[in-house]
Order: sequence, then structure tokens, then C-alpha cells
Amino acid sequence: MSELLERLRYGAEQLGMYLPAIIGALVLLFAGYLVARQIQKWVDKTLARMDFNRMAEKGGFTEVVERAKPRLDPVHAVGKLAFWLVMLFVLIGFFNQIGLTMVAEPLRDVADTIARVAPSLLHACLIFNRRQTSEPGAELLRFAVCDHGRAFHSPSRQRLGSG
Repeated sequence: MSELLERLRYGAEQLGMYLPAIIGALVLLFAGYLVARQIQKWVDKTLARMDFNRMAEKGGFTEVVERAKPRLDPVHAVGKLAFWLVMLFVLIGFFNQIGLTMVAEPLRDVADTIARVAPSLLHACLIFNRRQTSEPGAELLRFAVCDHGRAFHSPSRQRLGSG
């Protein structure tokens, strides 16, 4: 009987060591989810006010989004993308908090890849959008990223900035 009590005591001690980290990770996951949902709603509202669906239709983005299952309009597709980008970082923090670095490392690699590819992708979108339409939003974004921000240093950046 004393061996059973000793094992129960040992199990309770082990649980006591890991329980704060698990609770903290769950709080982080829940708070991160709420933040990601708010960002998604903010992106949806902002893009809807900018009439992004019409701009996406002119740029051909609507055709790509319509092929997806379930069907989303471009505004909601970009909102979902923003949600999952935030959740990617939340999940990295969650898995690190509970000590599952073997799960967090591949997610961190995905985040690093996104960070490396995103500027080039944005640049390509700006070039394509510049050629398709001269919307005020595209002009503002082009100025902020290409002219003022000096984010890109390529020949296409000079062509984009000179138009």
C-alpha cells in the first residue's frame, strides 16, 4: 500500500511541475486565438471598405479564390490568411511553452520561409496591380512599400517607382 501512495505522490509532484506551463500555454493559445479572430475581422472590414473584391476581380485574384473549397470571396480569403499567419506564431509560442520544441521548430521554419518570400510576393503583386489598375489604394501601397519604405532594391522596383 505504501508503494501505491509513493507512486501517487510522485505522479502528483510531476503534475505539479508541468501544470503551470500547460495552463500558461492554454491561456496563450486562447488569447492568441481571440487576437487572430479580431485581426481577421479588422482585415475583412478594412478590405471591404476599400472595395477589395472589385480590385481583386480586375487583377484576376477572384478567379484563383473561386477555385478554392469552400468558396470565399477575396476579402474573406485575405482575412483567413491573416488569421492563420497570426495563429502560426501563436502555435509556435504554445508548443515552446509546453516544451514541444520538435513541433515548434518546423513551424518556425515555415514562418521564416513566409518572412523571406512575403516581400517578393508583395512586390510582384504591386507590379501586377500597377499594370492592371491605378487605384488610389495601390498608389498608396506602392509609395509606402517601394518609394518611401525602400523595401525593394531591384530593377523592377525602379520601373514600378518611376510610373
